[in-house]
Amino acid sequence: MTTESHSEKYQTAAKFIKATGILSIIFGALGALFGIGYVLIYPHLPPDPEMTEVPVVFLAIATTILWIIPHAFLTVSGVQLIKHPTPSKVRAFAIVTIVIGAIWNVILLAFAIVNLTQLRDYTAEYVDPETPPKA
Repeated sequence: MTTESHSEKYQTAAKFIKATGILSIIFGALGALFGIGYVLIYPHLPPDPEMTEVPVVFLAIATTILWIIPHAFLTVSGVQLIKHPTPSKVRAFAIVTIVIGAIWNVILLAFAIVNLTQLRDYTAEYVDPETPPKA
């Protein structure tokens, strides 16, 4: 394995991590906004006579826990993945994205799995920008 092919693998992994970050921000923000909109609009909808009425407070709490918080965390992890993250952060956010993606978004699930498979290539050539080079 030559150094050039290893650099290409690192660049591919880094680009894929940034792409996952961008998708995480997009889907996380859309999901959080949808959840917030649902909580705000639901009380003003006309009641359905065939359905038992769900208390608004219960619905707001459930939507916040099951919808808004995961999507907000997905947005935060996307912002962190766009920055030049350390390999440990990439691993942690990829695992979080897998968990949230398995529940909410299959596209993010696939991207996060690919991130974990390319993590070795990313880790091999990762250089911390805050650490000064050794002489």
